[in-house]
Amino acid sequence: MRKILLIQFIVMCLIGCSSNPNNTDLVNKVSKLEEENQQLKETIKLLEYPASNRLISINKLISENKFNEANTEINELQKLFPKSIESGEANNLKQIILDKQAKAKEEEDRIKALGFKALKEEPNIQVGYNKISVGAFSTATTFTYDAYDSRYFYNTADRGNKYVSARITITSTSKDPLLPVFYAYSISGDKLVLIDSFNLRFARWEDYGSYLGNYHDNGNDFAKTSTIPFKIGIEVSEELLQNPVVILVKNENCLKRKYNRFDDPSVSYSSDNCSSHKTLSIEDLKEKYFVVKILNKNKI
Repeated sequence: MRKILLIQFIVMCLIGCSSNPNNTDLVNKVSKLEEENQQLKETIKLLEYPASNRLISINKLISENKFNEANTEINELQKLFPKSIESGEANNLKQIILDKQAKAKEEEDRIKALGFKALKEEPNIQVGYNKISVGAFSTATTFTYDAYDSRYFYNTADRGNKYVSARITITSTSKDPLLPVFYAYSISGDKLVLIDSFNLRFARWEDYGSYLGNYHDNGNDFAKTSTIPFKIGIEVSEELLQNPVVILVKNENCLKRKYNRFDDPSVSYSSDNCSSHKTLSIEDLKEKYFVVKILNKNKI
């Protein structure tokens, strides 16, 4: 700190003496001292962040698989605190990173070798603040949803098509959450090709009046309850259903709750802010999606 103050004093003096425009040497000295002053300030700022805190940050980055950022932090720690205990521990962390990277590469190579056969189904997943539990999938000519009392609504598939559907439950910590989208993909070589996205409907209502929006259904409002049952359904050609169909959930919440008194039902979820990938590689899938079900997996 004293050195910074001294440099600042010298800079002020030199500036006062450098009114002569031909005094190039003094101007250069001023510039050099100002640069040194800035470097000292930056060094002090770095040293204000103790080695123990840096170590905590490094461990967090490693746990999140942010290896490049973790290595950068390790190198800076060892540079600033070469004799500290934490600096010594940093070498162990570097080895942990190398081991994790080697294991990830080994798993990646294994999946590439096996192709889509290595994909694992995950019926229970977490997407942000939402926990999703997926029930059994069925294939039929109809898709039923919006049940009330002993009645329900349904869609009937066109000739040559079937509906693939399932009951899901979503538990959210948010009172007004965005919800994730389910997608169906077919397999083409080493790529997945999008068939379409699933429709998301409420599983049931308290009665017909709540379905119409005549009064509020607390059971279908995350502001009132943490868990709500839904039905998902998609119409797929029977030809595609003869082959493997991979059902995915994107690791993103985008479906937005909307209310329109004149719609049936008055409450639904809109996909206006959602986007999909027309094709996916295995690497893309691993980074951005969850596999919840593979129909006809034995045919892969």
